[in-house]
Amino acid sequence: MYDFLLFVHVGSVMVYFLFHGAIASVTFALKRETSDGQRQALSSVLDRAYRVAPLALLTLVLSGILLGLLGRWWSDGWIWVSILALVVLAVFMFVVGGLYFDRRFEAVDDRPWAQQAQEGTATHRLVHHPLMDRHHAKIPLLLTASGVTVMGVILWLMMFKPF
Repeated sequence: MYDFLLFVHVGSVMVYFLFHGAIASVTFALKRETSDGQRQALSSVLDRAYRVAPLALLTLVLSGILLGLLGRWWSDGWIWVSILALVVLAVFMFVVGGLYFDRRFEAVDDRPWAQQAQEGTATHRLVHHPLMDRHHAKIPLLLTASGVTVMGVILWLMMFKPF
């Protein structure tokens, strides 16, 4: 059972990174895109990726909790540091990334987003906002570097279990 859960855990990490990587790639592409049609197409990719990434993250967290129970890791410090690092990263991404994206995109039509998502027509368009100015242009890079760094630390903690 442990090996199967480890497979699910690592697989969910891969799926999460795949879809979150798509989100990051589209973010960088949107900065350079000038065509409204391309912006809408890229926004459609964002909408789809934002539907899958949270499911992969939930699977990652649940399988990690079960692995912690089966492996009897809960008394070790490395698992708690890993969880703390993941929570801090999530809050950082939510606050910094959320502020950045909320101001950067607006809905193309006025229907509620939930209705658009249910009908499969949720699209957004890029808008000019002060967060798009030069001193905020590095926010996507900051978010990416933070995510890679923290996930690397968590991987190190999981593999080497230093404490």
